[in-house]
Amino acid sequence: SRKTIINVTTPPKWKVKKQKLAEKAAREAELTAKKAQARQALSIYLNLPTLDEAVNTLKPWWPGLFDGDTPRLLACGIRDVLLEDVAQRNIPLSHKKLRRALKAITRSESYLCAMKAGACRYDTEGYVTEHISQEEEVYAAERLDKI
Repeated sequence: SRKTIINVTTPPKWKVKKQKLAEKAAREAELTAKKAQARQALSIYLNLPTLDEAVNTLKPWWPGLFDGDTPRLLACGIRDVLLEDVAQRNIPLSHKKLRRALKAITRSESYLCAMKAGACRYDTEGYVTEHISQEEEVYAAERLDKI
């Protein structure tokens, strides 16, 4: 009976590392593709305007909410105040348009990045009403991670 000797060698570390990096890149690409599909599926239900469109919708009526073309951090409960203002001043803006514009602004990356503890929130006239708390900053950071 003949015996054969088999040498078992492990692949070099650089090869293993390269293979792991390739697998990780493939997983990340698959994850981004899934996220894009999920966003498209959601966009059917909720069609938000772009940030510029939202700013252009609200700026003529409430310039105090903006610092140039960038939106300021909005006071809590501003939607109800704006809806009341629409009714009082007979502004030609539907509830749906107003709500979608506010969502587009508050979900934007620049708005969430500005939410740091101690930053000021503004009312419709542009006056400071309150400051951002630590919990709100953490919440904004979590929302940013989802984007």
